[in-house]
Amino acid sequence: MPKSRTEVRRLLGDFRHLETHPLRYAGDCRLLGVSGAGAIYVEELYGAADWLAQHRLALGAGIVESRDERGGAAPDIRLLPLPPGLITGEGAARFSHLNFAGARRRGMSESERIADLVQGISLAEKSALVDFMGW
Repeated sequence: MPKSRTEVRRLLGDFRHLETHPLRYAGDCRLLGVSGAGAIYVEELYGAADWLAQHRLALGAGIVESRDERGGAAPDIRLLPLPPGLITGEGAARFSHLNFAGARRRGMSESERIADLVQGISLAEKSALVDFMGW
């Protein structure tokens, strides 16, 4: 991890902000890669069910192509075709220090009444368990 602005500039070189392109949803997003022609490929996970949207962006034009589950209205989308030679980064950006918002909302949750499914054991069962384990 860089410790100074000088070290950050040495690592990034001539990196400059050129444009900002807002995506369609306020979910988690990930950079899929950049093509040799300068197209930028991103994907978003949005909504409580983690719906998927993929976009191809171009400098000066914004989103030029999209594939989107549209909140469940089109759950069987075909993913964007990624060009050969795509320059990709490392994954898991969703769990970096600045991007971590907690575990995703999948599986059983409080609304699915876990307490009703997992019940405590009686005193007699606890006593039998202690005897069995030799505690």
